[in-house]
Amino acid sequence: MIAIAPEARLRPAGSRPAALLIWTYFMTSGFRKLLVLACLVVIAVGGYLAWERYQRVYANAPPKGIVGQVACQLRLRDVKTSNLKPDDQPFLTKCLMGGYITKSDLDDAGLSP
Repeated sequence: MIAIAPEARLRPAGSRPAALLIWTYFMTSGFRKLLVLACLVVIAVGGYLAWERYQRVYANAPPKGIVGQVACQLRLRDVKTSNLKPDDQPFLTKCLMGGYITKSDLDDAGLSP
């Protein structure tokens, strides 16, 4: 009779060694965690870039309606009293294009285009 060493015992079909199961579990859960982290980073960066774009586009835009007209008139009054801000020219240009102020208003302020 042939003696079979304890290490060479046959396992049932479909079974895996415990070390392989542990390795597979940690690799799978680690990969899942890495994937979730990568998704969160992509979402956060996308949100940040969208917010920056929103701020850049709409920060200098005059408000709409009567509020816009009042905002443009107040900014024009501030420019006349020498309270200049770096974004006065683009803001007033948008006010002029939006019809909230006229070219004669800019001429009165000494800011003819």
